[in-house]
This record gives sequence, structure tokens and C-alpha cells, in this order.
Amino acid sequence: MTYADGRMCPKSLMNNCSITFFRDLHVKVTAINAVKVQLTCRTTCSLTNLKPTFQWYRKRDYVASATDQKHTVYGKSDDDGYYCVVQDQKDLLSPSVCVQGESCWRVNYMKHRICALIGSSVNISCNYSYPPGYVLVDSDTNTYWYTTNLRSLTKDPNYEHRVKFSGQTKNHHTLTINNLTERDSSEYIFRFLTNKLQGKISGLPGVKIHVTGLTLKMIPAANTTEGQRVTLVCSSSCPLTDNPTYRWYQNSVTQKQSQQNYVVLDPVSSQDAGEYSCAVKGHEELRSPEETLTVTQQFSQSSAVKNAAIGITVVCLSLVFLACLWTLRKKTQDSRTDTTQSGQTHSDPMYDNISAVSRTLVTAPHGEPTEPQDEPHYSSVHFHRSTNSNSQPPQRQEDVQYAAVNFNVSPDASKTFSRPAL
Repeated sequence: MTYADGRMCPKSLMNNCSITFFRDLHVKVTAINAVKVQLTCRTTCSLTNLKPTFQWYRKRDYVASATDQKHTVYGKSDDDGYYCVVQDQKDLLSPSVCVQGESCWRVNYMKHRICALIGSSVNISCNYSYPPGYVLVDSDTNTYWYTTNLRSLTKDPNYEHRVKFSGQTKNHHTLTINNLTERDSSEYIFRFLTNKLQGKISGLPGVKIHVTGLTLKMIPAANTTEGQRVTLVCSSSCPLTDNPTYRWYQNSVTQKQSQQNYVVLDPVSSQDAGEYSCAVKGHEELRSPEETLTVTQQFSQSSAVKNAAIGITVVCLSLVFLACLWTLRKKTQDSRTDTTQSGQTHSDPMYDNISAVSRTLVTAPHGEPTEPQDEPHYSSVHFHRSTNSNSQPPQRQEDVQYAAVNFNVSPDASKTFSRPAL
């Protein structure tokens, strides 16, 4: 957890910070006289603009509150440990101190809050002490870790094959939990017993572990346009312990790493589009789920005008092409119509002028006509030769004109044909 300004970080996430408050609380012991000791709660942060209230505890029992950071203890023979807490921030407490010497009933943890990733491992360490005259009973039943359900981890099947204890160093003990799951989020407490009935202590408050996964967020949105600003945030439900280094991946390829849990793409381009994920250095296999960044190309006003002009030009050219095509087709149809009519005109023999007048012939009894009979007369007869459809275009044919054509009804009658008029 990072501490700096004693305030909450802005939601913009542009500044490198997290939830901030006091750190490194510790108690200074000052002997006033033979029976009086003054305890002072100190912090490395400046308290100029802050007026917190400090609370004092003896072992785990509340003793007093004060705004001047000081507390007085009477009786140097007190063998209980004291520690201070900033009011409303009970997870941020000082290590326990002895009023006299270094041997009193106390358990001090290296960290009181740990934020760890799902699937990772965590170490919880503590130092402890007890007054002279007691002997530690070193066995699994007398020195152990347990959770808030008061069940020893050695007897809990949920932790089987996942926990390890290390207490080779005097007055020091470490609990290791492997392959963390969300169910492991709890408060862990160290307890030890001595050879005397009342010689025991539980280190309350214990260490709170929060197990979380990584989530990649895109601010303001995962869909954006070129030229905009996009912030990628690798977030978790708690500030990860030990200020880790973050790694960023685009399409499963490492792009960059940073101490901040965010990166800024400004301005964003189409090359930035893709699948993004994040991880913590040392736990690269524990990546966040991938999120898709979609970047749309942004057209300028000049480009829009240019594209509109191109569109209008294309439409006009299309209309001109269609008009030319229609005109050509019309001409082709007219030409075919004229050719058809011409072929029909010259295909069969035609008679331009045929006039005939019928007269009745009267036959005399002796077989001679009694009077001359009028015969049909034809002023002209025109014969046109038929043209073959497969031959060349028909040429104009010469007309043969006859001055007169006489047909006699009687079979014996003479037929008179005039010679062609030249």
C-alpha cells in the first residue's frame, strides 16, 4: 500500500497514488521517574493540517484516547505490551512495546494488511516475546496460526498441502500459503502457549489478507476515435502489496511496463486497436482477462468535402454514360426498323398500275363475232425480281413497261402483246 499525502486519490487516476494515510506509526518510551513512563505515538507524516485522535491499547484491550499523542503508564513492572492506533484507522497500528526492557507479552506482525493475487503465494511473518520465567511450549498444538473462525490451519482441510510453517528463528514465525483463492481472504492470527496456565497470548488484531484478481479497464470507453485520449487501468479490489511493477500486453505481446497501474494512450491511433491485458511482474501467468480496444478512423472536414465531390462526380458520369447508352440503343433499333421495312417492300413482285375493263363477247351463230369486243387494257405492268435475304443489299431494278396488254377470252382468239416501250 502506498502512503503519501494523507488523502484519497483523485478519480482521474492521472497521479501516481493510491489510498493514502499515516504510515510507520511507532511508540517512543520515555521514563519520567521510577514509577512513571510516558508513551508517545509518532508518525513519519506531517500532522500540521490534521488533528487525529490516538487510541491506546494494552495487549488487545482498549486503554485510553488522546489528541496529544501521549499516554502515561504508572508502574514499571507492567509486563504487557502497549501500542497506539489512529482513530477510525484500526488497521494502521504501531508495533507493541514493553514498558520496561524487551520481554513482555506481545506479538508484532510485519504487515497488518496484505493484498495478494489469486493463484499467488503469500508470507505472513511475526515477532513475539514473553516475560522472563516462562518457557515456550514448541509443538503444533501450542504455536499455531488460525483464522477468525478459531480453527487451526493445520486442521482445516481447505488449507491441506497449501500451508507451510517456519519457526526456526527464535521469537520469529512465518506462515506461507500457496495457490491463494478468494476463499482465503480472512484475518490470520498467531498464538503461542507457555508452560504456565496463564502464559499464553493471541496476537490480536491479526493480519488481514485480501485475495483479488486483476481487471483491465478502459477510460472513458473501449470504443473511441483516432486522436482521443484513452487510459488503460490495471485495477484490483485492493492496493497490491509491495508496490509491484505492472506489465501491459497488446494482442498477447508485451508492450511496456511501469510502476503505475495505468498507461495513457494520447493521442490514440488505429495502430493501438487490439486485445489488451495486464499482469504484475513476477506473476505474468496471472493476467487479467483481455479487453478489446476499438479505434475508428476520424475523417476531417476537408476529407468529407473531397469524398462528397468524388461521389457527385461519379453520379454525374454514371448518368452521362447511361444517356449515351440509351441514345446508341435507340439508333440501333431505328436502323433495324428501316432495314426490315425495306426488305418487305422489295420481296414480292408488284404491279404498279393495272387497269382492266371487261367487255362481253357475243358470238354469232356461225362462230364469228357479231361486233368487235372491247378487250381489257393495261397501261403498265411492273415486275420486281425477289431478293435473297442472304444476298447483298437489293439494288434498284429496271421496270419493264408495256403500252398495252390485250387478253382475249376466247381460246382461239388472238393475243396481242405490245412490245416493250423503250
